[in-house]
Formats: sequence, C-alpha cells, structure tokens
Amino acid sequence: MTSPTAPIRRVLVISNDEIGESMAGPAIRAYELSRQVARHHHTLLKTPSRLLELTPEGYKELTPRSLRKCLVGVDVVMANTISARLVAAATISRCRVIVDAYCPVLFEAFEADRRLQPILRRSSTAVRLAQLRLAARAGDGYVCANERQRDLLIGNLAMAGRVGVARYDRDPTLRSLVATTPFGLPESAPKRTDSGLREAYGLSDDDFVVVWGGGIWDWFDPLTLVHAISTLAEHRSDVKLVFLGVTHPRPGFPQHRKAQETIELARELGVLDKYVFINKGWIPYVQRANYLLDGNLGVSANHVHLESRYAFRTRVLDYLWCELPIVCTAGDAIADLVDRENLGVTVQAENVEDLVHAIERLADDEELRESIRANLRRVKTSYTWEKVAVPLLRLIDAVATQPSVTGFVRLRRMLAAGRYAATRISANVIVVRVLADHLWRRRELT
Repeated sequence: MTSPTAPIRRVLVISNDEIGESMAGPAIRAYELSRQVARHHHTLLKTPSRLLELTPEGYKELTPRSLRKCLVGVDVVMANTISARLVAAATISRCRVIVDAYCPVLFEAFEADRRLQPILRRSSTAVRLAQLRLAARAGDGYVCANERQRDLLIGNLAMAGRVGVARYDRDPTLRSLVATTPFGLPESAPKRTDSGLREAYGLSDDDFVVVWGGGIWDWFDPLTLVHAISTLAEHRSDVKLVFLGVTHPRPGFPQHRKAQETIELARELGVLDKYVFINKGWIPYVQRANYLLDGNLGVSANHVHLESRYAFRTRVLDYLWCELPIVCTAGDAIADLVDRENLGVTVQAENVEDLVHAIERLADDEELRESIRANLRRVKTSYTWEKVAVPLLRLIDAVATQPSVTGFVRLRRMLAAGRYAATRISANVIVVRVLADHLWRRRELT
C-alpha cells in the first residue's frame, strides 16, 4: 500500500454510471474504490453528468468539466470503459491509464444480444472487440476481479504484444501490470435503519425468505429458480423468493428480456405475489442492508457459458456482508469460494431438483445455517474495500513511476483509438441501414 512518505498523486476515476442514491455494480465499484484511493491521493470521480471530489468520508460536488479539462494535471486515470476520446485525451495530457476490466462485457453481450438481427449482433461484437483491442494497446495498468479474469487478461495483452522480455524480466508475475482487486464490502457491520422486505411484501417472521440481490440480466437463470420455488410451494407455504431489483438505476438502460420472462413465468405458475415477489424498481444503496437482513438465504443462478466462467458476482458480496448463507450455480469464481469456505451450497446449472433440495436443506437445518454464518463472519473480513483496494493502490504507484511515455507509445495509442473510432462509425452506419430497411418494408406493407 502507499506509504505515508510516498508522493500524493492526482487520480481521476471515470464511471459510466451515475453515483447517487441507487447504484448498480459498476457505479458502486467506482465510488467505493475512489474512496479508498482518496485516503492516499487527491481523487476526482467523473460520471456522465457529475464531477466529484472524493474523501474517505464521502464527496463534494464540483462544477462539471469536459474530459480534456478534467485530465489536466492528472497523473493516473482509471476507467472501466475505454473510448477513443479518453485515449486521445489521456495521450495528449500524458497521464497514465488504468483499465478496470472486472466486467466480462464481451461475454455479457453475447447473451444480451442473442435476439438481435445477425448483422446487428455481428456489428455489436465488432465494436466490443475493437474496444478490447484499444484497451490492450492503451493501458499502462489493468485491474480485474479474480484470478480467472487475470489469466484471460494476460492472454489478451500477450496477443497484443504488451508482454515482452524486458517487462517479464522486471516482473515475472506481471503484478505491476495486472492487479487483482475484487469487488468489496463495507468495513462496518450491516445495521437496520428502517423496515425491510418483510414489511414491504407482507411476509411473516415464520417465512423462510430467499433473496435475489441484484438485477435480472440475460446471462442469469432466474427461470429455473422460479420453477424451484413453485415446486416447493406444492408442499410447503413458508418459502418465499424476493427479487430486489429489475429496472436498472441508469436512466434509459434497456430492460433485459429475462426480467419480463421471469414475471410472466411466475404469473403462469400461479406464484407471483404469493411465493415470488418482484421489486420492479431498485433498492437504494444505503437501504440494501434493511432488505438483506430480512432474508434467510441469498441466491444466484446462471446458465453455463463464458460469462459465468469469468464473472465475479458482485451482489453476492452483499450476502457475505449480511451473513446470508449462499446458494449459487457451480462453476464461477464465487461458487469456488462458497465450496472452499463452506459458505452455502452450490448447485448444477438449470437443475430444478438441485435448487429445491439446496433451499429446503438450508430452510430446515438451523444448525447448518449457523455453522455457515460462522464461516461467513470469518471470510468477509478479507473482502472489505480497504483490503481489496491494496493491489490497486500499488498499481497506481507502479504506473505513475513508469518512465515518460515515448513518442512510439503515443503513436500506437492514437492509431488504436483511430481504428476503434472507425469501427464505431462503421457499426453505426450498419444500424442506420438496417433501421432504414425496416422502415421501408413497413411502408411497403401499409
């Protein structure tokens, strides 16, 4: 970690989501990591509409400025979305770039774009691939959330020519290039400050409440879970499932089709608003403990694909924080942690019987739940934001002390930014052509 005598840097963190009352994972991560960086460096956080000056206690609002002006005098900029505009501005200002690659956006898009026309899906994929190539060329350092992601990232960087003999000889582990900083959780214990989900949905103290803590995205599998709850409802009335969020807090964010499919399936099975409850909004960040502390079990379910291989289930950390035993699909990094530390039960993907057995076992075995809660209390101390931010702080110092960026590196970055911009323009042209063709065909039909 940064020592008391280390130079104080000027760090800019860029979030593509807004910081505010309701936040999804990317915004939470940007905000909480910025607070940790602010313990050691002068830190600004830029969102689509706001500019904040961070302190460990919170932030104060500054007058919004353009990206170029925000980068004046900045030593290090960190962002999870790398654009041609950012790369060009950072190159001109000669500040170092850290890429936060904790979210496997390409593999998420493969799932989210499944229903697009093939030409639009190929166009969308081309843009994301170009963005990954740009990030591989432009970054001075990289952050990811787990070791699987780190392996994938090092492979990408090696293919982009970023892992050479000189760098390897200086650091055979490449920790000074790629750091692992998981999602974190608060240092303080969760406290109830208001009513929670039992009052909101009329649930009794005797109900065994299963909580789905995040959004319903297309790479998840809430449908198998709804089937499992419906099966349980056939022979017991105490198991209830609550989805805490459907509508993304970012204005204009498209609702994923899985959200509507979940509502429709619960209605079709006759369990909606009886055994399955769905919050169609989003729980405010500071209120989440009130809802989670009303739960008995936290759940996460997904299909088996590349997204699940490389994902880090951020909201499962909230289960850890609130000491909720976890039921999750086997195969991802969080599931490995659950198995290794006995934090709950992992189940096979798309297996209703497995989910039914796991939920019922935990619902009926208080001794098992208490032993799991003891493990949760032990493990969660390793995932506080203060601890998970240590590799990031080291990375900031490492990239900030690198030699000045050479003309060759600046040219490489600008060329990569130009290629990415050209790909975006080409994709937009394709979208316009497809929409024009669609409108023309509708006109002919009428």
